[in-house]
Amino acid sequence: MPASTPRGYPYSVNSDPADIPAATEALAKAVDADVQSLYDAAAPRPAAKAWATTPQKVINVVSGTGYSMRFETFQFNTGACVLGGGSSVIPQLPGFWWVMGSLSVPKPSGTVVPTHVGVVLYLNNSSILGRAGVNGTTLAADVSSEVVASAGAYCNGSTDFFTLGFEVAAPSTVPTYTLLTRSLTLIRMTQS
Repeated sequence: MPASTPRGYPYSVNSDPADIPAATEALAKAVDADVQSLYDAAAPRPAAKAWATTPQKVINVVSGTGYSMRFETFQFNTGACVLGGGSSVIPQLPGFWWVMGSLSVPKPSGTVVPTHVGVVLYLNNSSILGRAGVNGTTLAADVSSEVVASAGAYCNGSTDFFTLGFEVAAPSTVPTYTLLTRSLTLIRMTQS
């Protein structure tokens, strides 16, 4: 009777009849089953990237106020998320999700130069998960800046959602701010 390795690969022993084709087939099937199980275990994590490239204008930008960013489509989506109302991304599976939001902010135009421009990551439009920003002086010197924030949160897989906000600190109201490319990338880190 054939023996097997700790991983279950069969091999012949001296008392087995000499049947090389059958032994080779049994070994090939065992290796194939083992490799398939390893492949299945290493399947990609559920992930999505909501994205928008059409400029979004924010009019009468008041210092200290947050504004929701809108998304147009998914750049990629493994079926893990849906867009909700154009500005939220709703994970469809429960678990802990890592999220990264980015916003391309152009150099300010006009007479009111912000002292700070930033992005805010929200869970359910109420809990601030993370924020990041750029100094207005730095922004005024550059053509545009990519502002990125990342965080993580548990989502229930049905009603919890993420949004990306835009905020400005300025000495007075900024008449119009046109925001460029924005994205919200999510990766599910745990299953529950």
